[in-house]
Amino acid sequence: MGLTIKNTGLYMMIRKTPVLLVAIFMMVIIYAVSGQTYRFNTYRDKGYSANQIFSLLQDDRGYIWIGSGVGLSRYDSDHFQTFTVENGLPANEILSLAQDSSGALWVGTALGMARIYPRKDGTVDIKNGLTFFSRYSISALAIQKDWLWIGTRRNGLYRISLKRQAPVKTLEKGVSVKEIKLSADGSVWVLDENGLKRYNMSGRLLKNYPLDLGARLKSFLPVRNSIWLGSGRGLYRLDMENGRPRFFSLPGVASIDVNRMIAGRDGALWLAVNKGLFRIDGDKVNYWHKKNGLPGEDIRALLFDAENNLWAGSYTNGLFSFSNRYVFSYTEKDGLLSPAVNCVTDDPATGRRLLATDRGIFITAADGLSRDPRFTALNDKIIWFIYHDNSGDLWLGGEDVLMRYSGGGLRPVRLAPVTAECTFLDMLQDKTGRYWFATTIGLFARDGQGEYAFPEFARHDIRSVWDVFQASGDTLFFGTDNGLAFYDGKTFEFVQDTRGLPDRAIYTIAEDSDGGIWLGGDRGIILRKNNRYTLYGREAGFEGTIIAQILSDPSRKGLWVCTDKGIQFFKDGRAGRPFRAIDGLAGDEFTTQNSTWMAPDGRLWLGVFGGLTVLDPQWMFREMPQPRVFYRRAGFSAFPDSQLIVLNAEVTIPYDQANILFDVQGIYYYNPSALRLEYRLEGYDTDWRQTRPVQVIRYNRLSPGKYHFRIRARLGDQIIPLDSLDRSFEVEHPFWFSWWFIVLVFVVAMFPLLLYFRYQSGKMEEVNKALQEQISKNSRDLALAEALLENIVEHSGHILITVDVKGRIVTWNKRAEEIFGFSK
Repeated sequence: MGLTIKNTGLYMMIRKTPVLLVAIFMMVIIYAVSGQTYRFNTYRDKGYSANQIFSLLQDDRGYIWIGSGVGLSRYDSDHFQTFTVENGLPANEILSLAQDSSGALWVGTALGMARIYPRKDGTVDIKNGLTFFSRYSISALAIQKDWLWIGTRRNGLYRISLKRQAPVKTLEKGVSVKEIKLSADGSVWVLDENGLKRYNMSGRLLKNYPLDLGARLKSFLPVRNSIWLGSGRGLYRLDMENGRPRFFSLPGVASIDVNRMIAGRDGALWLAVNKGLFRIDGDKVNYWHKKNGLPGEDIRALLFDAENNLWAGSYTNGLFSFSNRYVFSYTEKDGLLSPAVNCVTDDPATGRRLLATDRGIFITAADGLSRDPRFTALNDKIIWFIYHDNSGDLWLGGEDVLMRYSGGGLRPVRLAPVTAECTFLDMLQDKTGRYWFATTIGLFARDGQGEYAFPEFARHDIRSVWDVFQASGDTLFFGTDNGLAFYDGKTFEFVQDTRGLPDRAIYTIAEDSDGGIWLGGDRGIILRKNNRYTLYGREAGFEGTIIAQILSDPSRKGLWVCTDKGIQFFKDGRAGRPFRAIDGLAGDEFTTQNSTWMAPDGRLWLGVFGGLTVLDPQWMFREMPQPRVFYRRAGFSAFPDSQLIVLNAEVTIPYDQANILFDVQGIYYYNPSALRLEYRLEGYDTDWRQTRPVQVIRYNRLSPGKYHFRIRARLGDQIIPLDSLDRSFEVEHPFWFSWWFIVLVFVVAMFPLLLYFRYQSGKMEEVNKALQEQISKNSRDLALAEALLENIVEHSGHILITVDVKGRIVTWNKRAEEIFGFSK
């Protein structure tokens, strides 16, 4: 891992051994492992092009501020925003940064200071600092409670009050201040060109350590009872009791400038030097430089952010960050000529690692990887596996290749039953001594009695046999392109998808610490237990379900599962978070059932399409950094683009102001592309909506009712609730929804109807009266007519007799009575 020192008790020896002997001793015991590539994040492709970085700071909202030679930039894990003299800064060369308790950012430039007031909506207000410093280069800034300490180049040390108007207090004139740092007891340490000084909280000098190291003093860091000092001649450690510095030799470099130093959370010391980056932790020293992945070597600024990512600013190569020192890779620039690593194993003869690739065999070396001279005959051959048999011989198989390395010689192996071109995919020597060979044209075996083919595989529609595995119970298992086969020493048995196997192809087989047999196929991993098969796929948390290899980890009682989308640890029915290319893996997709190897020290050697990665599994089980999500603005307004009224607690919103806005900011530096935000307005949205980490969410003209806005973060399959950002509110009903208004509207609406009804009723009464009078008149006229007609009939001189249809007499006048003698 980088460049490592192993020396128990090194610290005590440094204190007691003369400088020269220490240096010689360390050069003897240090060994370099420079042929490795670590993954650093660079930001030119994200729009940040500055080269000279002088200062770094993370503010209380989570933004990273970068002071460079061309301005001050702010980064939110999504984009950069840069401020220059055109925005109000006194100069573009930003040398120092500090933030006070009010949230204001103090900016030290080559021509004075500026004070930046960040607003909650993400904008800033830039104001010039004190005119007293307008012609000074501000080289160092530090906040001590209500006081700002100011160090300049060649113009002295000062401090000013942040709470009250007061004159600038001069602590020392004419010195060039390199750094100002606070200690836990509240005292202030100041490094200038003459030495190191310690001040109390009121600015009184407590201790002066004059230093003459024969080179320019550059940086320092107090630790326990001593102080680390960085200079133009290297690293020193100052004994606070006697005030004498002792030289600390750093490996791999003859002389260095130690520009900056900080302490990690684990107490390790990190050094920014002109030739790279160092980490010192007790007796171990790690060294990163251009040859093992460091983007720029002349580092001038360091910062650990809240996620524990290390940020570094180079003087010539810009900004970069480093998230995982537990991972390094071998790629083409380290001597690996093939992008596909098919097998990784150890080599007892050399104590190094052997790699089978699509271009032959490689072996680890002090300066990276190189071709193994024992296997030059296989150069540029596609090799699938390297196998150690029971006698210690090495077998190598691949595309039309099967060879055996024994007694210092490499010889081809011919199997009589193999009569066609094929690829040897895997092999095994079982406990009886028989060799088994898995190929693309079937299964073959060899022992002292002969060589064998197994046509029963073809009868079960099996062409390729991918994996050979012997379980602790001596049963042999074979993974094939059409199911699983196993052999009990006498007969073969086949289990395929038609007999309950959840997958068709089986690429890899492993046994866990409890004796369970695990199979890897196209849909996930399968547990074979009591002749039953249980599939664990996406619903179990696997991001990739095409399984290349399964490794049992007895110490953790789980499985390492290598897929087409990284590696995941599986335990108790669930897959943990994946380790993928974004985390430092040389590629997402694993190659074969032999591509991963667990070394005796517990590290995983991972062969993928893209190279070889070495991973300390402890990194997989660490507490993952969590994203920071907050509202830049949250409020409501009468119109979509008008002034917002802040929406903090549960409130009632007038109906005519029901235009809601949530301006949300998500920050995640470890893996910005993985962060997504999901939100839902209960009472309006039927499901969660997904959006980018920086987004303005609007709901315009909401209907009356109760609402609850929820937001959460998503990192792959992991959902992170953000309950503190929940907002409840009610949009009140307009006045025309109130009961009194409804009654009033009803009354007002009914009154004209009532008048109209009364009017129409009056008219109807008049018409009815007229009709009644007409009917009465007509009735009288009719009665009169009837009486007249009856009189005429009765007194007529003629006989008038009428009868109805039934012959009954209806009319019989007086003349009829006289003539016929009958009365009515």
